[in-house]
Amino acid sequence: MIEYKPHLIAENLSYLLLVWFFVISVFGGIKDFAVSCCLCILWLIYCWIFTFNLFDPLSYIELTNKIILIDGSFALACAMLLKLSPTALKHSLLLCFATLCHIMIILSLKTKSYGFFYLWYDELIILVGLLQMVISYNGFTKALHRIQGLLRGRNVDSNCANKGLFAQKTGKAKT
Repeated sequence: MIEYKPHLIAENLSYLLLVWFFVISVFGGIKDFAVSCCLCILWLIYCWIFTFNLFDPLSYIELTNKIILIDGSFALACAMLLKLSPTALKHSLLLCFATLCHIMIILSLKTKSYGFFYLWYDELIILVGLLQMVISYNGFTKALHRIQGLLRGRNVDSNCANKGLFAQKTGKAKT
C-alpha cells in the first residue's frame, strides 16, 4: 500500500520553482531582481524544510500552520517591493491566496467538513506555483536570453540588441 504524503506535490514543485527564481534573480533584469530574490529565498526555505524533514515530528495541522506563517510573511515581503517590481503585487496576491488555501484546509480538518478546499487542496497549491511561473515568464525569458548571450560570448544590453565582444573592426569606406 502506498503511503499518502500530504505535501509531496508541494515538495516537488518547490525544487522547480527554486531553480526558476534563481535563474531570474541571477540573470534577469533589474526590475525582476528584488521579487525573484525574495521568492528564491521562499522556495529555498521550502526545499530546505522538505529535504531535511525539519517539521517531520509535527502533525499535519502544525506543519500547515508553519507554512501559513512562511507564506504570509513572504506575501508581506513581496507587498513591500511594489515600487521596485511590476510583478510584486501579483506575487503577493498569489501568496495570500496560498495562505488562504492553507487556512481553509486547517479549518476543514478541524471542523470535519470536507469541502472545496479539502478536495482541491493539492490542485490549488499546484495552481499557485504554476501561476507564479506564468507571472514571472517574461523575466525568465529575459534571463534565458542573457544566458544565451553569455554562452555565445556576446554582451546583451538593455535594448536586447547583441553586440559582439570580439567583433571585428570595420574598415573605412572607400571614396
